[in-house]
Amino acid sequence: MGKLLQSAVSSLNRNSNNIFVVLLPFLLLYGLLVFFGMKEGLRKDEWRYVYYANQLLQGKYSPDHTIFLWNGPGYPLFLAPFMALGLPLGLLKMLNAFFLYLSLVYFYKSLTVFFSRYFSLIITVALGAYWPAYEMLPYLMTEPFVIFLMTLLLWSTVKLYDQENTKKASIIMLAFLFSMIALTKVIFGYVLLVMMLITLVWYLVKKKPMIANAGKAIVLGLIFCLPYLIYTYTISGKLFYWGNAGGMQLYWMSTPYEGEFGDWINFTSPVSKDNEVNDIFKARHGKIINELFNYPNLFEKIDQEGLINRSNIYQDEGFKKYAFANIRAYPGKFLGNWAANISRMLFDFPYSYKAKKLRFLKHLIPNVFLLAILVFGLVKLVPERHKLPFPLVFLMVFVAIYLAGSSLLSAYPRQFYITAPILTFWVAFGIRPFTKTYKQ
Repeated sequence: MGKLLQSAVSSLNRNSNNIFVVLLPFLLLYGLLVFFGMKEGLRKDEWRYVYYANQLLQGKYSPDHTIFLWNGPGYPLFLAPFMALGLPLGLLKMLNAFFLYLSLVYFYKSLTVFFSRYFSLIITVALGAYWPAYEMLPYLMTEPFVIFLMTLLLWSTVKLYDQENTKKASIIMLAFLFSMIALTKVIFGYVLLVMMLITLVWYLVKKKPMIANAGKAIVLGLIFCLPYLIYTYTISGKLFYWGNAGGMQLYWMSTPYEGEFGDWINFTSPVSKDNEVNDIFKARHGKIINELFNYPNLFEKIDQEGLINRSNIYQDEGFKKYAFANIRAYPGKFLGNWAANISRMLFDFPYSYKAKKLRFLKHLIPNVFLLAILVFGLVKLVPERHKLPFPLVFLMVFVAIYLAGSSLLSAYPRQFYITAPILTFWVAFGIRPFTKTYKQ
């Protein structure tokens, strides 16, 4: 292994662009995982992204007769041109392999601004071997796409920091990435709003141009989102309205009942093989779901059109109303669900009405090590925070706000591992005594 790394580093010393060749084994690995993981039909949430891409090709997003905004338009905007060309969905899934591969390339490029090529390659290989991020490779899901965007965000922030004279194009590129991430995962729209306020205060205290440039990129990124926000305002009458799926997530997060842990529960199929448990579930939630979702027969299958027709802004508001009532009445249970949410985001357990399965080890094993190093870095780097490069601090604040917000809704491992490039960047600095001194 050491000889392979030395050979790779020698190649990189000759030409830094050889990183595209050095990392090709990961592209092969990811491609094989996509190929052997693909199945016929649409699985998980794939149908929604395909549906929205088709809607965009017809010049709209939500259907005319109702408000159905369960996803932002970022990923459908990417898919739409390929679908217009009639490319098979299997080929589009294969693009996920390139997303993760190119993420490694630009992650490595980001590291080499601060560290030796040898150390940068070791950390990049470690990120490439982080198997929780492989989960959605065979699916038309947003996670591989967002990991790529996150890595480009890291690279663009580092480039902005590394330039002696900041170019407007760099700020615009950073803003574009902020907007695409927010339009793909709408929670980041709220993260950007919080980051804008933090960056403003930060600049007023420090008066540094780099902070001002980051603030400009955030503001411009929100401006790039305005066409979508104007659209949602015209159909909903609400300002800064990103989607109408959050209410149901918050409702499940607020559940006060024993054996329910804040995860989203699919009520279109029985929650248990035990009829008595199913009856208990119906007694707990049947009335509310029927009232807000127009769904009198719990566990009855709903087709795509039926699900779309049941989605509306009043349903979203209704679920939020019940959720806040639960939180006020049972704050202790909400805190318990919040703790379970964090555990599920990191370790893939617990789940409501489901026994623990060994699959949770897939996330527990790597994330225990990752968390240990992150905490070690936190203890070590916080006292030296004034010496840390701006991109590291800025992006870690960005990720911390996102993870804190995600923990308050139904959370899953995919909401954590999309931040892996930035968290691994922090890891590199946490163990930096083994590297050359980075720029101040």
